[in-house]
Amino acid sequence: MIDMAVLGQISDTALTRDVEVELNANGLTNTFVPGRNLLFLGFAAATAYRRWARNTS
Repeated sequence: MIDMAVLGQISDTALTRDVEVELNANGLTNTFVPGRNLLFLGFAAATAYRRWARNTS
């Protein structure tokens, strides 16, 4: 398990705070976290690499 609480430290959104989901002035909902999927992909790649490296040695 990877603790993704770090998202709460880098964003202030409805996904990380106890606030109502709303539409912002820029047309995005306040659930939008810039780079969130890149962060998830980075964690997934690092986890996959560690599992692969463990199984090939």
